[in-house]
Amino acid sequence: MKNMGRLLSTFRLALLLLVICGSQRIYAQQPEAPDEEKRTTETAQTPSPATTDRRARVEQLEKNFFRDLAHDQKVIWTSPLRLQSTHWKWVLPLFGGTTALIASDKGTTHEVSELITGSPTSLRASRWTSRVGGATANFGVAGAIYLVGRWTNNNRLRETGLLATEAVMHAGVVVNSIKIATNRQRPEQGDGKGRFWSGGKSFPSGHAGMSFALATVVAQEYRDKPLIRWGAYGLAAAVSASRVTGLKHHPSDVVIGGLIGYGIGRYVWRSHQPRNVTGAMKAERPPATWRPVIAPQISRAAGMYGVTMTWSF
Repeated sequence: MKNMGRLLSTFRLALLLLVICGSQRIYAQQPEAPDEEKRTTETAQTPSPATTDRRARVEQLEKNFFRDLAHDQKVIWTSPLRLQSTHWKWVLPLFGGTTALIASDKGTTHEVSELITGSPTSLRASRWTSRVGGATANFGVAGAIYLVGRWTNNNRLRETGLLATEAVMHAGVVVNSIKIATNRQRPEQGDGKGRFWSGGKSFPSGHAGMSFALATVVAQEYRDKPLIRWGAYGLAAAVSASRVTGLKHHPSDVVIGGLIGYGIGRYVWRSHQPRNVTGAMKAERPPATWRPVIAPQISRAAGMYGVTMTWSF
């Protein structure tokens, strides 16, 4: 009964994570940037070019940075309260896919461990790569983007740096809170099965969460620059993968961490954009395309365990 209770608690927690990751659908139903028109009017009394509008928006972001942090934390943690009946048709598949992924961790981690143990060079490379996605690196990159924007009077960079910093902070708070609640062992701890409530800090991956939060903001700001957009996502994906091949996380840890980071990054960026920008995005891409599809891939004969995830963004 005790083990069953823990299992049910894990399932409930996984559902909460998926709801947080799907926050872009929840906040899309709420007024986007409700104070944007008012802030713009207060800053500029007459119609101004797009560059002036962005400058005014950035100045408001700087002025209200800490207030926005508190407000967005409230929105993120209360997002499950805004679930509607139409959301369950994509929340439940996500929940099922995550449960299957966690169940397959044992086999997948064992296979990765055997491969990496025989290749010390690959292990060192993985752990070196993962440093790029640490808290210091993510905050450093976000801060550098903002400072370069200020020094060069580039309002786009300033906005990117501010929103990226906020997104990384939110992701850090969320993933570390969940780490404390789950206490999952890392692959190198205990028997390597990734047991929950056993004194670890494996679930979810903070590197994946913060890296994808930063990458998502950058990708959204530079939607017109494919190299920057996909380069940011590619780097975040490389960092996430290195946490698995570096034997620091189980596959489900980085998938859930990445989803959290993506959801938070998208929420932070969209919630601070004027309605004409988010409205144009809705017209270009229907909400249905934001739904991820997760399917477990298991082959006992080949000794392969994993998951296939498709998410159009």
